[in-house]
Amino acid sequence: MQKGIVTKEQANELKSVLKLKRTGFDVYLPSDTEVKETLAAIKDHRVKTLIKLMLYSGCRVIEGIKMLTEFEPSKLHFVDGVAFYDMNWIRHNKRANKLFMPASFAKQLDQIYISERILYKNWTYRMKPKHCRNWFANKLLQLGVTESILAFMLGHSTRTTLSAHYLELMNNSLKSYKRAMPALQAIIEQ
Repeated sequence: MQKGIVTKEQANELKSVLKLKRTGFDVYLPSDTEVKETLAAIKDHRVKTLIKLMLYSGCRVIEGIKMLTEFEPSKLHFVDGVAFYDMNWIRHNKRANKLFMPASFAKQLDQIYISERILYKNWTYRMKPKHCRNWFANKLLQLGVTESILAFMLGHSTRTTLSAHYLELMNNSLKSYKRAMPALQAIIEQ
């Protein structure tokens, strides 16, 4: 074998011996059209509310379910057309600080019973619920939201970063979300 050159036969032999560990990341990114079609097809109001929450906030399935089933109006705050819900929930290495959403959507929220079983019972769409988070992150990046603000919104900020820059991150998140909100609403609210 020459340095840097591998034949197809050698490559196939190496692939059979060297098993690559899956990363666990699902990078599928639904299109705006697919998001609209999926929302239009969902008939169960509870499922539609959860999916809209996930699309608006970028929260994980389990975080959205927790918020809706344990909904407390006192944790919902409104600032200039933007709402955020205080999750402040940590499980293992996953964190959910604030869930941002349009105030008009937040005002419709109430405690509802929803579970993963209800969500997945009749799910037949190509776009999986977990893809809402990918779509949200991609959409905000397309709309000019910086990675540090997006990381804060998605709960990726470390405790050190949060404690040192919390007010700045929070204020910039509200401003960034307000700028991005009309584009999100144009797709999610049909």
